[in-house]
Amino acid sequence: MGDVVVKDGTYRAKVIDYGVGETQGGSAQLIIMFEFEAEGAKHRRMWFGSLKEGQEGKKSAREVTAAALAVCGFRLDGDLGAFADGPASGQLDLNKEVDIVLGTETYNGKTNQKIKWVNEIGGGAFRERLSKGEATQKLQGISLKGELMALGKTKAKESEEVPF
Repeated sequence: MGDVVVKDGTYRAKVIDYGVGETQGGSAQLIIMFEFEAEGAKHRRMWFGSLKEGQEGKKSAREVTAAALAVCGFRLDGDLGAFADGPASGQLDLNKEVDIVLGTETYNGKTNQKIKWVNEIGGGAFRERLSKGEATQKLQGISLKGELMALGKTKAKESEEVPF
């Protein structure tokens, strides 16, 4: 298990450890260690959750941290103080798989790969399902019939070319 750089992208991961750390500025931050498989090997990356409040009208680092914790199984009645006890506290679900998004960035002249986002598997788009009425309104006048017919013709042609 190395800390070698892997291709930036989305990976299925599990929480293996967590706790509370300190930023360079002396503020508390939450730390989660994830394990994932890439390129035939297991890898680990740490995610750092800020507890800073944000500016009005802009999503705060604290909100991003809360969302990531929720994805990892942190409950509404969870105890941040117990987070310092790590997995023994039971604050996060060590069995839950999540998607982590790795990206490379340069900060203070150093280039590092880090976890940029922690998401539910498959991302969040499906959680925001439109109601039947909203969907009907947005889809009014749209048809995929032509595309589906063309796809069907292509599939039929492909199946004719397969020598069995």
